[in-house]
Amino acid sequence: MKDNIAYVVGEERELTAEARAARVTRDVVLSRLGTSHHKEELKQPVRLVVIATTDDAGQPTELWLLTDRLDLPAELVGVACHYRWTVELFDKPPAAAFAGSNRSWAVDT
Repeated sequence: MKDNIAYVVGEERELTAEARAARVTRDVVLSRLGTSHHKEELKQPVRLVVIATTDDAGQPTELWLLTDRLDLPAELVGVACHYRWTVELFDKPPAAAFAGSNRSWAVDT
């Protein structure tokens, strides 16, 4: 997500012990998403799951994941993203796979 993103929280979801163990720090359903000039409500719910991680230099950072999967537990959203990017990186030539990537965000399972 871009740094100038604006959003309105429609629902704050409670974090389970499993989500906290997977480093999930926030789980919310958004009612509005875009920059500050976007005024329309979303046509379908969008969920934001925030995971605490570190960057390649070992500095704390956050991974923000947007999804329309409201049915999955927050920790599984992170795991699904991790597995998807593992496959995406595997299918690319080695030089392109890691150019500018952050490989250290993976959720420990």
